[in-house]
Amino acid sequence: MEISQKTIDISKGNDLFRQDFNRDRIVFTASVDNSPHRNEIIQAVKSFNDFDDDERGEHNFGVFTVAGEEYIFKIDYMDTAFEFTEDPYDTSVFERSMTIMKSDEL
Repeated sequence: MEISQKTIDISKGNDLFRQDFNRDRIVFTASVDNSPHRNEIIQAVKSFNDFDDDERGEHNFGVFTVAGEEYIFKIDYMDTAFEFTEDPYDTSVFERSMTIMKSDEL
């Protein structure tokens, strides 16, 4: 599969967002926010790099395990009103929103 330059740019933006937690919006479900392993969960998201199954090449979804529990993160693209947008390539009209949750909450 050939990945376009736009997709490469999106994946780089998603990696930066996921790694520094200081951009756009991050949502923790209550089970993550109240977990005694919250810091380890955050670190696992920041260091995640197993994108072998990333069919679109955007680095916007990951599954990982902390303390025997499976978690996921999902990055969505929202317009300025925080409605889902289908055009994640126009960075002038979208922001990223990442949700981190236990996999059984999906």
